[in-house]
Amino acid sequence: IKYKYHELNLTGGLSVPLNWYVKSWFMGFQPYAAYSYKYLRMDPGSELRFRKDRFHSLDYRLFFYAQSRMSYRDLMPRWGQLLELNYRHTPFTGDTNNSIFAAEMALYFPGFFRHHGFKFYGGYQDRSHDDYYYSSLISFPRGFTGIYSDQALSASLAYVFPVACPDWSIGPLIYLKRIKAAVFYDYALLFDRDPDKAYYSTGLDLTFDFHLFRNFVPLEAGLRTVYLPQDGTFAFEFLYSLNLSY
Repeated sequence: IKYKYHELNLTGGLSVPLNWYVKSWFMGFQPYAAYSYKYLRMDPGSELRFRKDRFHSLDYRLFFYAQSRMSYRDLMPRWGQLLELNYRHTPFTGDTNNSIFAAEMALYFPGFFRHHGFKFYGGYQDRSHDDYYYSSLISFPRGFTGIYSDQALSASLAYVFPVACPDWSIGPLIYLKRIKAAVFYDYALLFDRDPDKAYYSTGLDLTFDFHLFRNFVPLEAGLRTVYLPQDGTFAFEFLYSLNLSY
């Protein structure tokens, strides 16, 4: 049975970005705090009602990064460290206990050749819920959907490298600047199952950097191929992004 409802979300936050240049390193620290309000209402005429239809949430985040400066052709920093801590909870909803804590880390290392690089990611989250269910904050293995876990540990290793820089132009229609690829292995362990359940996948991302109609804004699009060893099956995803900060 499907039911329809309306949802209103309001959020206000404050962030203080602190950045430093130390020789060839770019470093930063960003504390963040926010207040969120959510209101839920079933469609008129529905026989169901939300037991709690209003939620107040306080969100806190600490983000630290340090990375070496990148050249124009680098896909990732040769050296870099990122650490992010998140905590969210609902302190004003009576006796309910809704919260989530997440810690994420990313490390960058140089690859075997110039402009190649390794990226290691690790994440942990611990969530408790009664009437309100926070969305997961960490990354789960690519190729899977619908993974829900209150306690989980996630990790991934990727090797990113440029395939070619053709600089091809087809008149005013398209300019193909670069072709790049990433080989990855993802793993996640869910602690709130009996017994613990693991997910893992491996695959390849192949993407293209290009410009359409001589537009200066770069576009990225490509295909992700994921192999799921547990099922012996393949999954495919279309990748795309638009860099508006260029």
